[in-house]
Amino acid sequence: MRTLKFKTNIQEMNCVDRIASYLDNVKDVITWSIDINAEDHLLVVQGYEALQPRDVVSIINLAGFHAKPVKGNLITRLLGV
Repeated sequence: MRTLKFKTNIQEMNCVDRIASYLDNVKDVITWSIDINAEDHLLVVQGYEALQPRDVVSIINLAGFHAKPVKGNLITRLLGV
């Protein structure tokens, strides 16, 4: 399993509902959450190894929003946190 993090422009619950219809139907996504109160409106997606950051960005774009992967340092990438 891998954890991917993204900065987004998703700011309201009705926007979260919109992306839910997309993310909930992706077979490689196990679970996801978004903190709309955080400065970066952080989206965290846990999925199978086949899930790539570009896949999530494309899905969010299809829903009408923007997402940019948050790059962790070497330690976070090695530990998957």
